[in-house]
Amino acid sequence: MLIGLFRTILIIVGVYYLVKFLMWMFRSPEKPKSSGSSQKNQQKKKEGEVTIDFKPNNKKHIRKDSGDYIDFEEVKKD
Repeated sequence: MLIGLFRTILIIVGVYYLVKFLMWMFRSPEKPKSSGSSQKNQQKKKEGEVTIDFKPNNKKHIRKDSGDYIDFEEVKKD
């Protein structure tokens, strides 16, 4: 029984490393993260300068039939 457990654990570990090795063998070559023009822009920046490269679209689209609008007032407690 103990030998069967050891054999199962050994097979699981072997398959894990085999899959890891195959993923390493067939991965696509890494592309450079930045192009030459963006490297020039990065060199021109001063230390501490903040630039925003991407502005996400934060527009919320609410359909007219999605719910009811309830008008409310704040009530001060005495």
